[in-house]
Formats: sequence, structure tokens, C-alpha cells
Amino acid sequence: MKHLSIITLAFVLLLTACGGEKRRVVGYWDDFNAEAVLDNVTEAEADFREWCELLLKVDSLTQQSAIEELVAKVCVDEVCFYVYTEWAMSHLYGLWSPLRNEYAFEHLLRTLLANVDAAQDNSREFARLLDILTHNRVGEEALDFDMFSPEGERGKLSDYRGERVVLLLVDITCPSCVDIMASVEAQREIMALAERGELTLVAVAVGQVPENIDEFVARHEGSLWNIHCALRNDVESAYYDTTASPALYLIDAEGRMEVGMSRYPELIVKGL
Repeated sequence: MKHLSIITLAFVLLLTACGGEKRRVVGYWDDFNAEAVLDNVTEAEADFREWCELLLKVDSLTQQSAIEELVAKVCVDEVCFYVYTEWAMSHLYGLWSPLRNEYAFEHLLRTLLANVDAAQDNSREFARLLDILTHNRVGEEALDFDMFSPEGERGKLSDYRGERVVLLLVDITCPSCVDIMASVEAQREIMALAERGELTLVAVAVGQVPENIDEFVARHEGSLWNIHCALRNDVESAYYDTTASPALYLIDAEGRMEVGMSRYPELIVKGL
């Protein structure tokens, strides 16, 4: 995470460093200056966000060219490389990012991997994020995984096929992460559908076994949540980013992903 923080800062600085109005996503970094990147983080962040917005407005081939251009510039300076790639991970991969499920971010990760020494720690992070982002995309069939009921009965996510599901994967040892359940319950649209049986709420305690979730289950007794637990390895590769708990998904009755990994119940509401 230390490297990621540095990379994040670098990415922010990189974009801010380029002064003046910019309208072309290709050529955006023609005036890239490594020293300027490290001079003003706030301006660099604003610059990076502007580049991301431009990136969303162009076709995939132009996105590819723009990303390759950015990575080539960043790789000229080792400090800026770590700063910008770190920032890309936290900003573009952020659960709020409009690029999160876009081809552009996948290509950025692949380009970074091609330019990172395999011995460097962050190359493993890039590969892990790429694995997560290339599974369970909107419109695709949600990958199945094993889970257990509080009574210890083994089941699968696919057991809910035929029902529209709000899926929550959560670290129950993190109080602030568990608070998202109340945030979901505060959404009238979600709860109205759940009360009519048109939406099923499923909470999965990640990294837990049945005997360890008794208290968690008791706290939510009488609620509309169907509570399960799952081993971390069963969900981590394609569903669960341990740095991003909690993770919400919306899955339709045919088992297709309607809303990918998000931390905001409001995005689930938009998908209803």
C-alpha cells in the first residue's frame, strides 16, 4: 500500500503539472515535466482527472494510444512511474471511478504490466487487479462460489438463481465495513423490492467459518439479510478485493451481473 500511495500521488501530480487548457487526450502529456509533477500534487491530481474524463469520450483505439503515451512518459522517470502508477491504481480502480469497468483501465493495467519489472512488488498488484476487473463484468454471468450457512450447510451463490440478488461481500471484523448493511437498508427502493420478494439481500462474511459468525447473525436476526460465510480463497480471485471491503453487486435472476463491484448502495439503486 505504501508503493500504491506514492504512485497515486505521482499520477495526480503528473496531470496537474501540465498547465493550460487541454482538449486532446492524445498529446496530453507532450509537456510532461517530471520535476513539475513532484512540485504540486493538487494541480497534478486535477490534471489527471481531466485526462480521465477525456479518455472516456474517445474510442478504444484512441484510448489505447493515449494510455501508451502516458505510460511511456511516466517510465522516463522512476519516481514519477511509482507515483503515477500508484495513483492510477487508487483512482482508476477506485469504486467510484467511471473507468472502473471500462476497457481503458484494463488496457492501462496491461500496459503497466508490460513496463514493470516482474521483481517489483507492484507488478503483482497490477496482475491481481487485472484478474478481478476482467471477471464479473456487467452483462456477464456472475462467477459461482462456495459458501456456508450459519448452520454449516454448504451451498453456492448459484443456489439463488431465479432471484434477483443484492450481494454483499464483507469483512465482519471491520465495524465500518459492516455499516454498509444499514446503508443498504436505508435505500427505500431496495427495501421495498426486498419486502415484496422481488429482491433478495445476501450478505457473505468473507474469511469466516460458520462457528465464527454467530454474533454477526444474531445482530441481524429479523432482518431481510440472508447471511452466509465463505473462505477467502473462494471469492478473492474474481470477486473480492481485500483492500476494498465492503463490495456490493447486483445480480439478475438469470445470474448475470447488473452492477459490478461497488461500495455505494446508491449505484445499486440506479441499476434497479
